[in-house]
Amino acid sequence: MGDGRRLPRVTWYRNGHEQSVQLHKFGLMQLAAAGRITLRELPVTAAAAELPPELVAHPWRRLVVIAVEHGGERMLAAIDGEDSPFQLSDVLRHVDRYFTCTYAPCVYEERRFGFALPWQTDAERRPYVEWQERVTDRLGHLFHRVRPTAPIGPALPDIRQSDWLMTRLGHLRTKVRRRFTDTIDWRPQLLGFEARWSQLRQWRTLPPTADIVLKDSLWGWPRHRIALHRALAQLAADGWTVKAELHHRQAEPYELGDQPPPDPAAFPMLVGGGVGPGYETALAASRVGVFATGFHYGWRNIVTLAWAIGLPVLCDPIPYRFPFDHRPLLGATDGDWNDLEARLRPLATPDPAARQRRLEHFDAVCSPLAVGQQLLNDCLGRRSEGQTGD
Repeated sequence: MGDGRRLPRVTWYRNGHEQSVQLHKFGLMQLAAAGRITLRELPVTAAAAELPPELVAHPWRRLVVIAVEHGGERMLAAIDGEDSPFQLSDVLRHVDRYFTCTYAPCVYEERRFGFALPWQTDAERRPYVEWQERVTDRLGHLFHRVRPTAPIGPALPDIRQSDWLMTRLGHLRTKVRRRFTDTIDWRPQLLGFEARWSQLRQWRTLPPTADIVLKDSLWGWPRHRIALHRALAQLAADGWTVKAELHHRQAEPYELGDQPPPDPAAFPMLVGGGVGPGYETALAASRVGVFATGFHYGWRNIVTLAWAIGLPVLCDPIPYRFPFDHRPLLGATDGDWNDLEARLRPLATPDPAARQRRLEHFDAVCSPLAVGQQLLNDCLGRRSEGQTGD
């Protein structure tokens, strides 16, 4: 690669609530491990010399800031892993680019509410219309900084199993390192991410034991999730193999609109005996992933996990744009479950060739390395191979 000083340098300003964007972090780590960038990780609280004071003191939530330096230029970018575009952060005021996992053209380009599902009443839509109006009034003049990025990825915990001695040695190395620098050694976390990703790839080969597996709770429009589980119960009665469970959660008033709160005594709702422990592995051993819309017109990381495993996916209409073509990975219902069985029928028959095409497309456009490269290319003003604005 030549002189490492000529490589782009990326600084990841770490905070304690960045789990939603670890897919991006993983990709940048892989780029660094391959010698294509230099990567440093610094706690945001130790970055007073590098960041505006508003960012150093920011109460971080599902959001991280990075700096990209190359050719004498420095760009500050945010990566937002919130579930919904209505949660756009004021961090937008302090960065050059703001990458969001829920880039909705209707919000950022057309400045209109374009999310309504067919079953929703005016009372159910009104809180979100008002929410969007407040975001637009506060930050609309900066929407030109907002960019699409990959969706929230599968959870990437550090699952390494260290014995007592290795743990002690790791703590000792950390103490010694802190005497000389505030930066963090990101390589141990990379090992954990790689182990988790290897696990997901192994799940791609699990033989199916059910048609549909779903474990959910009453967050984000309870009656929509109840309707889905009733539809799944009907599918089971019609001969489909379904394992599903829906758990109670106290709904917020704005999730209910003009509807009464669900009765806790009616839960959990179980189909096929429920899912039980090990939801991810049970999902991997199913034929189709079926999901309700995420948190208040948002995105769910379980959907991206289903993509990574190779499942065909059905969900509500998704109004988001990513820096790649997501259509080979995602199918949409009409948003009210009335067409669920008709859309499921062609997907439930095993098609190894179609699954392989989905996996190849996912690995090309939404694997950690691909996501890291897309992020870097955008910051450097390059266009990724296969990138599309459609």
